[in-house]
Amino acid sequence: MKLKGIFRKALGLLIVFAFMFAAVFPAFAGAIESFSKAIELEKNASYFKAVKMYERAAREAGREKNDIIEVKSNFRIKQIEKIIISYPYDKKQAKKALAKALPKIDKKERDSWFETNKINDYILIDGKPYYQQTFIANILFRDDAVYHKVNRSKSRAFFGSLYDIIYRPADAGFKPDAAIPNINPVDFLGTQTLKVPRAKLPKTGLLQMWFPMPIMSSAQSDVRFISFAPQKYLKALPKADADISLAYFEVPLEQLKEDLNIEIKFMFKRYEQRFIIDPASCGAYDTESALYKEYTRSNKNTAVTAEIKAKAEQIAAGEKNPYLAAKKIYNYVVENIKYSFMPHLALGVLEMPESVFVHELGYGDCGAQSMYFAALCRSIGIPAKSSGGYQLVPGYAGPHFWAEFYLPNYGWVPVDTSIAQTVDRSYGATIEQKKRFKQYFFGCMDPYRYNIQRETDAALTPISEDPIFLPLAVQMPVINLKGSKKNMEFTLLEYWKQNIEPAL
Repeated sequence: MKLKGIFRKALGLLIVFAFMFAAVFPAFAGAIESFSKAIELEKNASYFKAVKMYERAAREAGREKNDIIEVKSNFRIKQIEKIIISYPYDKKQAKKALAKALPKIDKKERDSWFETNKINDYILIDGKPYYQQTFIANILFRDDAVYHKVNRSKSRAFFGSLYDIIYRPADAGFKPDAAIPNINPVDFLGTQTLKVPRAKLPKTGLLQMWFPMPIMSSAQSDVRFISFAPQKYLKALPKADADISLAYFEVPLEQLKEDLNIEIKFMFKRYEQRFIIDPASCGAYDTESALYKEYTRSNKNTAVTAEIKAKAEQIAAGEKNPYLAAKKIYNYVVENIKYSFMPHLALGVLEMPESVFVHELGYGDCGAQSMYFAALCRSIGIPAKSSGGYQLVPGYAGPHFWAEFYLPNYGWVPVDTSIAQTVDRSYGATIEQKKRFKQYFFGCMDPYRYNIQRETDAALTPISEDPIFLPLAVQMPVINLKGSKKNMEFTLLEYWKQNIEPAL
C-alpha cells in the first residue's frame, strides 16, 4: 500500500521544520539531524529503522533540552508502532502461520496464494511484504471454497439468535404502524471496570482515560449514569447528547499508592426499529440545512471521491428517489463487499480513508462497510453516516458499527450490511429466509445495540494532546500517559472489562 499524498506532504513539512529549526538553533542540530533522518526513513516505509532513529532523536533531544523534537519523536514512535503491530509477519512467518492454521489445505495451494496475490493483506516495509495480523481469518471470510474445506460448523449465529425478531408473524406483538418505528424496548444495565495492579503502572506521570458511554439517539433513550468510582479521579462527566459520550478520568500516578480500581455503572433503553416507508413520501431535502451539509460532505474516513461517486451513480442507475437509491447501494454492499478484518490502526497512520480502502480492494469489516455505504450515499446527495458502539446479540456481543441514512419525513433509517451477510453461512437457512434476513437490515434494527458515538472520527472531550490508539472509533477506553512514548493501551486494556445485560 502506497503512502497517500497528504501523508507525504505532512512528512515534507516536518522535514522543512527540522532544517529551519536547526538553522536558527544550531545547538540542537544533533537531535534535529536524527529527527530529519527518521522522517526520511518513515517516508520510505523503512519503519523499523525509523523507530530506532526516532528513539535516537528523542534521547538526543532529552540531553539537549529540546522539548519540541522529543515530543514529536515520541509521537511518531507511537504512530509507527500501530503499523508494525498491524503487519507483524514477514513472508516466511506468514507461510508458517498459514500452515499451522490450515493444515488441511495442500502446501502447494497455500504457497500459490502468495504468488497469485490472493493473499493481498500486506504492505511493503523496506521493500519486503509484511502481512496483516488477521490475514488468515480474511482468507476464510472471502473464499467460500476454502472456508467449507476447513469448517464443518453448524452454527446458526445471528440467524438463530435473531430468528424470533426477524421472522415473527406480522400481527404478533406490535402491529405494523408507519407512525411508530420504535418498538419492543429493552432496558440494559452496563458496568465497566479497570483494575490494574500498581506494579503495572509507571511510578510517575499523568494517566488520562476516556471511557465510552451511551448516547441519546433516535433508538436509544433513558440514558442514566449511575455511579463513577473513585470520584476523585473523575474530571469530566459524559454528555449523552454529544456526538460521543465520554467519562474522563485523570490519575496522578505519583499519588497512587494502591492498585488502580475504577468502576462505572450506567443504564439505557434500546428499541427495536421497524420502519415502514412509502418511497413516494420520503420528503424533500433542505440542501441548505446544517444536517444536509454535515452528512453529505466528505470527511476523514467517510471520504467521497470522484471514483466513489461514479460507483454510486452506476449502482443507482439513474434512480432519484433517495430511499430506493439507498436500497440499491445497500444491496450492492451486501452482495459484493466481502467481510474482512481491517488494519484500522495502520490506515489511520497512513492517512488512507476507510471508504477509499474498501472501494479499491472490495472488502471491509462492519465499520468499513458502513463508512463505504455512507460515502456512496453522500456522493449522490443522500445524507448518511456510520455510527455504533456494540451489538449485544446474546452469545455474540462485541464491538460493532452500522450505518444510517436520512429521509426528511422519517428521520434516520438504520442499515446493517455486515450482520445481513452473516446469514449466507448460517446453517439451515433457506433461500427465502436468507432473503428476508437481508431485507430486514435495510430499514429495521434489532434492539441488541449499544450506541456510543453518532459517527466515526468523533473528537474526544477534552482533546488529547497525545496520539489516540484508534481515533475513528472509541469502543474501549482511550488511555494515555501524558507526554510518554509508551502506548499505555497495549499494556492496560487487558485489565478492562465491560458487561452489558438486559436489566431484569
